[in-house]
Amino acid sequence: MKPREHAEVASWLDKAGEDELAAETLVDSVPHIEAVIGFHCQQATEKRLKALLVANGVEPPRTHDLDVVLDAVLVFLPGLANLREDCTFLKSYAVVPRYPAFRRAGDDPAEASRAACERLIRVVAATDAVFGGAAGQ
Repeated sequence: MKPREHAEVASWLDKAGEDELAAETLVDSVPHIEAVIGFHCQQATEKRLKALLVANGVEPPRTHDLDVVLDAVLVFLPGLANLREDCTFLKSYAVVPRYPAFRRAGDDPAEASRAACERLIRVVAATDAVFGGAAGQ
């Protein structure tokens, strides 16, 4: 499927791209703001997975829980099961980091930021492959 040929899928991917760019920019310039970078990685992943649902005629669930969204995707794309660990890691950034007490236990903030971005990169690669190449094309 060429995602740009489907307006709603393209919209989801455009919004995901904004979060991807934000995470990339922040990790390069202020890598110690782990919670913000992780939030954008989580959001980009959520939007990419929801784009896959829309592309397959499924209404995305109204949740930020990446495991729930991934479960819906796996119904018709079981080959993406390898994203489970990445989704589970990123889902903790959806809500909790908005509050002052958040810090991933034992993590250096810059390393945690880079880890979140590395997980996002794997999600991007996997979803781009499903869309038949770069999703932005």
